[in-house]
Amino acid sequence: VGQPPSSGGDTVFVFKTYSTFTPWKTHQIDRYADQLAGAGIPVVILRDASALRRHGETLGDGKVRKSFVMLSTGKSVPLCDVSWQAALDEWGQEAFEGLAPKGGGDHDLQLGQGVHNQYEALWWRHCRPSGSEKY
Repeated sequence: VGQPPSSGGDTVFVFKTYSTFTPWKTHQIDRYADQLAGAGIPVVILRDASALRRHGETLGDGKVRKSFVMLSTGKSVPLCDVSWQAALDEWGQEAFEGLAPKGGGDHDLQLGQGVHNQYEALWWRHCRPSGSEKY
């Protein structure tokens, strides 16, 4: 049985989400990380944390936070928490013309939840590893 080809470091799978990590969501991330590891493709998480709170403080305060999520397999996956306010601070109101700070199709989301292209740009600018960093 042959090995899958390596990505050579050019490919990253970005798992976009919002809200807290449920057991189901963590299982999905774990599955992707396990399946893609053989091809040398790291999994990272981009999360809209606009409506989340940690230790009584909002995560939607305009900061971009880098951390890790520990999976049940013992692997850790890089996490980039962004918020609507962080995107507004970074790109300005003009970048959001015609967009509402909510997303998710049929979901009944709170104001500020969703993952938009501006969030992806925040990941590229603040959370993407430099050439010397490894996942």
